[in-house]
Amino acid sequence: MLFSHWLTIASICVLGAMSPGPSLAVVIKNTLEGSRWHGMVAGIGHGLGVWIYATVSVLGLGLVIQNHPQVFQAIQLLGAGFLFWLGIQSLRSTEAPLAESGIESKRLPRQAFVSGFLISFLNPKIAIFFIALFSQFVDPQNSLAVKLLYSTTAGVIDLAWYCLVAAAFGHRYATAFLKRWMHRIEQVLGVILIALGVRLAFYILF
Repeated sequence: MLFSHWLTIASICVLGAMSPGPSLAVVIKNTLEGSRWHGMVAGIGHGLGVWIYATVSVLGLGLVIQNHPQVFQAIQLLGAGFLFWLGIQSLRSTEAPLAESGIESKRLPRQAFVSGFLISFLNPKIAIFFIALFSQFVDPQNSLAVKLLYSTTAGVIDLAWYCLVAAAFGHRYATAFLKRWMHRIEQVLGVILIALGVRLAFYILF
């Protein structure tokens, strides 16, 4: 495993986790209507769902590489295209207030965990994202430990980000910070994903 591969995966996972959306709304809602602990538990549940998708994606790609190399190359090209499309969507996103999540108040920690887990586990776009991402870096020679390192990195980064959000939301300036900078983070993510998609497609084809 090249350290540069791991660093690229980690960087994209960080930007992906920071991108605003329903998951962020769920964690914030649990924090505001419960406590910091409720928000952190929701973040842990979300990280678990992400880790499951990441692990299934990276292990499944390993099997495809070994048995169907032509199919894998097609997946790589589709993956590069999907990363490019995600970048375009990020650039086109409009600045808007945090999404409503519809979570009931006075939640138990167990309910917060379930809500965080389901918002990630029931989102098939996460699986597509990881297939697109890992298809660029998984190698037939990668050991099981390396593959699990990739997926665990994704899960831990996601969990850590949402726990940080929950912890920070106890501060009165946190909401203002997120409203001010989240749209910029989305735009930075878009540029990086577009550049990565173009670079990977060029590498695969030429």
